[in-house]
Amino acid sequence: MKYCVVATLLCLGAVLGGCGSKELTRSKAGELIKIAEFNPKAIEDTTRDVWFEVMTNGVVSNSEVPKLRELQAAGWITLIVRKPSTFSSTVDVALTESGVTQSKAWVSNRPHRWTIPTTQREFIEVTGITTPGATLATAEYTLRWIPTDSGKKLGMQPSKPELASATFQLFDDGWRMAH
Repeated sequence: MKYCVVATLLCLGAVLGGCGSKELTRSKAGELIKIAEFNPKAIEDTTRDVWFEVMTNGVVSNSEVPKLRELQAAGWITLIVRKPSTFSSTVDVALTESGVTQSKAWVSNRPHRWTIPTTQREFIEVTGITTPGATLATAEYTLRWIPTDSGKKLGMQPSKPELASATFQLFDDGWRMAH
């Protein structure tokens, strides 16, 4: 019985001691980064987009024509290129039936103009932590851009991992991301 009481007290001390830890671990930093930078609102704000406009006899830069052809290949628009010149082309762009259905998930900036979310950030892992002071820390982590459903339809692939960093400050209740 005496040994059980001693073992219980030792375990309780270890658990309570762990709760007040002033060490920022990779897993704790990862949790805090995901909460602050990879929540649904943050992901929506960091989505890479493609935009286009439905138009008749509209003029676009020739660099935009390949993007429109991708949307055409996905079955979302019809595209007729008229009067190509050195720097621009006159085009007719219209939504297909599939495009009308898909456009419900797109962001409409103004009538007949849409932004299509094509990729979004994905957290991979914390790769290291430095502590320049007792109450400050910087975590380096990797992320990548992954295609949304629309991005997949356009043939996009996940990017290579990218390095990013986050700064943390220790408060009386634990570590928080510094903004």
